[in-house]
Amino acid sequence: MNLATAKKNWDKFSLVANIGANLRDQNRKQDYGITQGGLTIPEYYNLKNASAVKIDNFKYHRRIASVYGSFSLGYNDLLYIDGTVRNDWSSTLPVDNNSFIYPSLTGSFVFSQLDAFKQLDWLSFGKLRLGWAQVGNDTDPYQLYKVYEAEQAFEGQPSYSLPDKKPNAQLKPEITSSWETGINLQFFKNRLGLDVTYYNNNSRNQILPVPVSSSFGYASKTFNAGKINNKGLEIVLNGTPIRTEYFTWDATINWAKNKNKVIKLDDQVSTLSLSNTLVDLVAREGESYGQFLGYDFVYTPDGQRVVQENGTFMKLLS
Repeated sequence: MNLATAKKNWDKFSLVANIGANLRDQNRKQDYGITQGGLTIPEYYNLKNASAVKIDNFKYHRRIASVYGSFSLGYNDLLYIDGTVRNDWSSTLPVDNNSFIYPSLTGSFVFSQLDAFKQLDWLSFGKLRLGWAQVGNDTDPYQLYKVYEAEQAFEGQPSYSLPDKKPNAQLKPEITSSWETGINLQFFKNRLGLDVTYYNNNSRNQILPVPVSSSFGYASKTFNAGKINNKGLEIVLNGTPIRTEYFTWDATINWAKNKNKVIKLDDQVSTLSLSNTLVDLVAREGESYGQFLGYDFVYTPDGQRVVQENGTFMKLLS
């Protein structure tokens, strides 16, 4: 990681600028062996002490190269404009789509610096802010092309299999665009503070495994599917109830509410299964992300459960 910083002040203006580059290389390997059918002699923990042993290994290699820059321009300790830009190149995306840029721009107004507010003894600090940002994201390795996986040998013969998820060599990076606004207030010589933030985020081109017909030989295919909206409100109240020469007590209370909605998944599917145990966890268009689906009985108008011809109760996915 390399970072260069420049600072400049003139008249009522101030400027801080940064430019840098970064290379992140993740490389790990995992080897393990497990017994199949248990130990031949109890409590003798040795892989040789088993009638059959399964040996497996896993390799993970991911690299991201980045260049980035930022600036903060201030005027008279009253107005500030902050901006950033970053470009990533990811090894887990196709060569012609492995570069993605994400910028941000934020403006703030410290209104407590105005003469009219400086006369208020109870107000220590006040700032309004408004910002917009865009963030990119890649995916895990080995999602682009078919990769055979070595299986346990059978009667001395090696075997290989394809994964149950079909890869996609046309993937694009995920993009999340967001804007937020808020106000920060400090009262009574910073003994009491209030911070309120409203945000609205839209994520698109999410990389998800979308179920496909088993006739293709796969259970799912990796797609750029999904557009999800998140918006909400965050409130933070902090204060110092007790402050003496030898003891200080700081307290913070926060409250947050987020509302999300799946705007679009894919033309081929409107409901995506995220997890399937006793109930099904899904993402469904028009509803919140992560809805639970389960079965309920079918009832008659008077509340009685409907019995099928085979004598069992009729069920319906809801």
